[in-house]
Amino acid sequence: MSGNGDADLRLDLPGGRFIFRVAAVISRGDDLLMVSNPADDHLYTVGGAVWGETTEAALAREVEEETGLQVARAELCAVAEDFFHERGADQHEVCFYYRVALEPGREPTARSVNLLGQPESLLWAPRHSFGRDRPAYPPFLPELVDGGPIRHYVTRSDAPGLETKPI
Repeated sequence: MSGNGDADLRLDLPGGRFIFRVAAVISRGDDLLMVSNPADDHLYTVGGAVWGETTEAALAREVEEETGLQVARAELCAVAEDFFHERGADQHEVCFYYRVALEPGREPTARSVNLLGQPESLLWAPRHSFGRDRPAYPPFLPELVDGGPIRHYVTRSDAPGLETKPI
């Protein structure tokens, strides 16, 4: 969530909630940088978006707000549509994933809060066991580390499987 007081870009509709966001795919060796908080049992990516920002501007701001570091380089690697049920409502999220290199020589430090105002923590999750010990989203995140074409993912929590195709 944005630490500057702006709300993340979410739109409540009669059938549920639409969410637009960007996410940072940040890796170090075989580990992926993930976020956790006391209210959720799962891990998730650094990211978000607020009204009026480009995806690149949102990415740079969110990474700095949530890790204290600057983006050194960012490359669009995936677009995902995710349909799920959370906190009593159907959700439809569209997310742009960017492979991110952080400024060198510094460690990320958690500096943000979740939607409930609780402090978030950062942790390095092993890529080889991603999501095994604790649910981690999105499940395809390890596939995005090594490069390749920009991919389009569609996930549905109410239907097994994952659709994916290069864009």
